[in-house]
Amino acid sequence: MEFDRTERGESENLGFGNEVPPLISHVIIIFDQMELPEKDALKFYRHFEERDWHTKTGVPIKNWKHILDQWVWDIKKGNR
Repeated sequence: MEFDRTERGESENLGFGNEVPPLISHVIIIFDQMELPEKDALKFYRHFEERDWHTKTGVPIKNWKHILDQWVWDIKKGNR
């Protein structure tokens, strides 16, 4: 599911910031730090990957960690 950014002339994603799309491994690490299962991390990643990292209104996501907060809130409320 991941791709090589250097083939597209992009810098290497080291996971220190908000680069979109994130590496799936970075998403899994953050979910693990929040004590959430890997299946939830994969669901989050696939959901936004299918939407080409755009919101439901079509706005490009600039910081995936901001949308992650709402996603995790929904999980904890039982909405995901």
